[in-house]
Amino acid sequence: RGVSRVGGMPMLVVATLGLVLQPFAFLTGLSDNPSADLFALELVALGIAIGYSLGMLRGMLTIILARDKVVELMRATPSSQSFVRRVLAQMWGLPPVFEYATRPWPRFVVIVLASMCSGFFIALATLYAVFGAQAIANAAAKTAVACTDGDCTGSLLIELLVPLLIVGLPLVFLSIGGLLQRGVQRLVRFSLEHLQRTDPRAPMLFLRAFGDDQVALAREKFSVFGRLLQLGRVSLNLDHILLEEVTPYGPHVALGDPKDAFPPYGAARGYFKHKDWKQAVADLARDARAIILCVDPTDGVWWEVDHIAKRGYLDKTLFLIHPKYRAEPDNSELLARLGAGLGIGFYIVDAMRFEPPPKAKPKQPATTVLGFFVTSEQQVQLIYSSTFSRLAYLLAVRFFIRSRIGLAPVPLPR
Repeated sequence: RGVSRVGGMPMLVVATLGLVLQPFAFLTGLSDNPSADLFALELVALGIAIGYSLGMLRGMLTIILARDKVVELMRATPSSQSFVRRVLAQMWGLPPVFEYATRPWPRFVVIVLASMCSGFFIALATLYAVFGAQAIANAAAKTAVACTDGDCTGSLLIELLVPLLIVGLPLVFLSIGGLLQRGVQRLVRFSLEHLQRTDPRAPMLFLRAFGDDQVALAREKFSVFGRLLQLGRVSLNLDHILLEEVTPYGPHVALGDPKDAFPPYGAARGYFKHKDWKQAVADLARDARAIILCVDPTDGVWWEVDHIAKRGYLDKTLFLIHPKYRAEPDNSELLARLGAGLGIGFYIVDAMRFEPPPKAKPKQPATTVLGFFVTSEQQVQLIYSSTFSRLAYLLAVRFFIRSRIGLAPVPLPR
């Protein structure tokens, strides 16, 4: 899904064609330009193509050899849309809630067109990043042939401009794509009242401290080619992850920070006066299909923890530890205080550990808790992580939702 979100379909098609045609281009380059410099450049281009292929192959083997439970979590969250609409939405990079922005229709048209253009420019940036060495080799080959024939006019200028274009164009394309993405996000921000009118499903409630409204997360570790495939991704906070993952099951809602000049892209926010916010949380928590609470020990968060415990909402709540409490002993202290506040003991049913690839694994398994929830047997399911990265939180959210709700999305009433 990450590949398709950044316009990866064109990249995969071109990459496949490039791999098929690469040997012929390589041999042609050798026959036309047998110099050692061009030979080295062609080897660099061929090496990039081989490295890209091996990276994709490694990812495929990782999925094939992974445990069934891990493979299940790797599956993209399904959508209640039809297959055709889902594929088109992913290829165009449309945000999860674009269906609720159909009126007024001019804004909807702008959202679709801007999303398509954003995916196009990001795809161009990715293509240049992957095949830049090949373009440099081709340009150098043409310049060398021209000089061999006695016409070296402009060869120095070409040699200077080609690297600048190869490096600069991806940055320009990526910037344009990113600006268009942010423009689309501004067009699909909703208020709580608007989303409740258009989506009657039980809400998915996101609770957190206003001081860290969207909870910034660390980027996961990628290989070089993994980083290229991630160009253009801007979902580096918990709010965006939840928007993508929980929307198929219900509207993603939260209380808005009264200090907001404009509501940020993410959950549909409701804004209340200070004296009303507790009642608003109580009403939303009562009606919610699931609650995701990011625990940062503020007075407001502790009131929400106490309310969840007293009202018996533990069976539908995922508690996520804020990333700044990933280190010992802060993690253990916060966990102990949570256990005391909720009146539960941390008896481990089956600890799920989200760790980096084997090459980067620590000597000992992860011992810090990223999150937990209470199972239907009233026992605690702990989720461990040694990275507390965006990917770890994503997998934790998927693990909770699919354990408590299932994989099948909740469709909108007709």
